[in-house]
Amino acid sequence: MSINLKVLDPNTYKQSLIDYLKTQTVFKDYNFEDSNINVILDVLAHNTYVNSFYKNMIFNESQLDSCLLRSSAISKAKELNYVPLSKRSSKARIKITIQAENITSLELPKGTQFSGKGNLTSFTFTTNKSYIAKSSSGIFTFPDVEIFEGAYFTDTYIIDSSIEDQKVIVSNKDVDTTSLEVVSIDYNTSETILYKRKETSFDLVPTSEIYFLEGYAEDQYRVVFGQDVLGKQPTNGSSVVLLYRVVSGANGADYISEFSLDEDIVLSSGGILESIQIDTLDSSTGGSNSEDIEDIKFKSPRYFAAQESAVTSTNYKSLILKEFSSNLKDVNVYGGEKHKPKKYGKVIIVLKPNGSDITTQTVKNDIFSFIQDYNVGAVTPIIIDAENFHLKINSTVQYDPSNTSLFLKDINTSIFDSIKTYSNSQLESFGGDFRYSKFMKAIDDTDKSIISNDTEVLLVKRLMPKINSDQKFYINFGNKIVGLTSSLFTWLKDSSPVEDCYLSFMDGDINIVKLDQTQKETTIEKKIGTINLLTGEINITKMTLGSFNKINPYLEVIVSTESKDIIIPEDKILNISDSDITINIIKALS
Repeated sequence: MSINLKVLDPNTYKQSLIDYLKTQTVFKDYNFEDSNINVILDVLAHNTYVNSFYKNMIFNESQLDSCLLRSSAISKAKELNYVPLSKRSSKARIKITIQAENITSLELPKGTQFSGKGNLTSFTFTTNKSYIAKSSSGIFTFPDVEIFEGAYFTDTYIIDSSIEDQKVIVSNKDVDTTSLEVVSIDYNTSETILYKRKETSFDLVPTSEIYFLEGYAEDQYRVVFGQDVLGKQPTNGSSVVLLYRVVSGANGADYISEFSLDEDIVLSSGGILESIQIDTLDSSTGGSNSEDIEDIKFKSPRYFAAQESAVTSTNYKSLILKEFSSNLKDVNVYGGEKHKPKKYGKVIIVLKPNGSDITTQTVKNDIFSFIQDYNVGAVTPIIIDAENFHLKINSTVQYDPSNTSLFLKDINTSIFDSIKTYSNSQLESFGGDFRYSKFMKAIDDTDKSIISNDTEVLLVKRLMPKINSDQKFYINFGNKIVGLTSSLFTWLKDSSPVEDCYLSFMDGDINIVKLDQTQKETTIEKKIGTINLLTGEINITKMTLGSFNKINPYLEVIVSTESKDIIIPEDKILNISDSDITINIIKALS
């Protein structure tokens, strides 16, 4: 008898059983529908269905691509030496100035607590190391203190060698594993050993004081020692202490800039505390939740491909995105020989942060330190922010009102949403080139009533010049240019303000112009820079502004490109902002 277990259908199984029984002489002319055996066949078919269902589920859960349970994804990722990211603390940088008398040295211990005031609640921040300041004047300055959201907790285990597979589990699910410290206290000698985390077995010996971290169950983590083979195993009876931060993740602790000390500063004998001042250098950023199942399924095979080394651009990208996914939306990596100007022996790491155009210097420093452990040879990383360009969209859409029940404002909203969806899916990341035909189709496909659209697309660079100051700017649009203008600004000509000016060009030179009372273009200032129409490069050698246009806090340099397709260089990203979308809907001509 053959039963197709690929089909999860009880009726199919029942019919297979009937077909089989009909081949037997005793059941040759049997009425299966109107007899008691029909009930037995229903039971058998149901049982086969249930077993098939569970076998199907078991097989799916055994594969990384098809598993549905996070615990299954964690288990499969373990085979690829991938540890799912835990929650991450928001991190801020502060400067602390303390005035105290009768002392010359002051310590800010590890674990010192601060309060960070958010919009709705306060969050606890702590130092992850101690800081020491010395002074003979009574003013103690801690110029750069990193504080992390969350408070420290401990788990303690007693090693029992009689337990075959004793599990040392981080008990709190809200742990930030980057803060985890593992310490053993020897039962016999009271020797304290600080174990360091290791992700591979390379260069390990039985005495290596290391531990491995792996995902455990649904959303916990397990500490594993080397069993005196791939690292030193704590002796029987020894205490193992896990010290770590319990954090809020992405639940509101980002963008806090107001901090206060939560506890008293301990002064040495005779010391008198006068005042404490806290200045914020970087607001808190980087808080994130633990990886979901889709992230684990996507990242683990790519992380495995890197093999704990940064050799190719893909290696760099996989390693950085795994470690800093809470801070970064995208990363692009390319050799210094592709950079302008060329930088041989360098690797260029371009960052696109989450929710911002600029990555904090703290995050850049952390990435630089992190990648040193994986770098091969004498290659030096250079970390820069992506250069953001914008597309200004002006679309005239023809529609047939008889072919839709939507109001005009609803069609407008739908077209707006289609444009934003295109930007989110096709742009806003590295390699996100603008394809005009696909963009036009996205608008046309918004609603069945839309007949056609005539859409102008302009390429925009936003600058923020300092007011009343001579400045220089270099812009590389990376595309052939056929036209140049700008948003309006006030130009300082011989210290006198000239309002409603904009940029123009002639014969390769950039000029300052404005419209006179007859709407004729008049040149205010010649040759403030140059433009290369073939390469899209603009050099502005003298920019002195009295003010920007009052609508936006920036100056827009706007170009029209020769090609309607806009191909963006490796270190640049295209965006379509809400304010750059103009939609005009008209009835189609009959």
